[in-house]
Amino acid sequence: MIKMCVGFRFTPCKHVVLIHKVKPPWQADFLNGVGGKFWPGETAHIAMVREFKEETGFRTGPDDWEVFCVLSGKVAKPGEYRLFCCRSFGEVELQQPEEEKPGLHDVFEISHLKVVPNLRWLIPMALDKDVHTPVYITDIGPN
Repeated sequence: MIKMCVGFRFTPCKHVVLIHKVKPPWQADFLNGVGGKFWPGETAHIAMVREFKEETGFRTGPDDWEVFCVLSGKVAKPGEYRLFCCRSFGEVELQQPEEEKPGLHDVFEISHLKVVPNLRWLIPMALDKDVHTPVYITDIGPN
């Protein structure tokens, strides 16, 4: 099973950090949350801290991140997966340490941006203060 994380850091002025993707090919030229695959022994919180630092240059701590949703399913590649969706709130100062460019985007403009499709419902879910424990969603694929 491949374990991955994706995180959304929200600023007090209702902006979210998203990455302009260049890879993998199906995400090229789309905006997505910050994230990637877990390293051996990592938890979702530790993976998010590492990925956020690698992709934005901004250091967070494990206690800054909360898992609000877990998506699981099976696809041709990578096979069986589990995606831990995390949220964080606070100020952020972005750099560009990798080839993919991080940026701040107004959460009220998400519907007008070229985003990976599940962000249209993941971002509002991340902002929902009534989601106190992770929501678990299993993708059973096409019928």
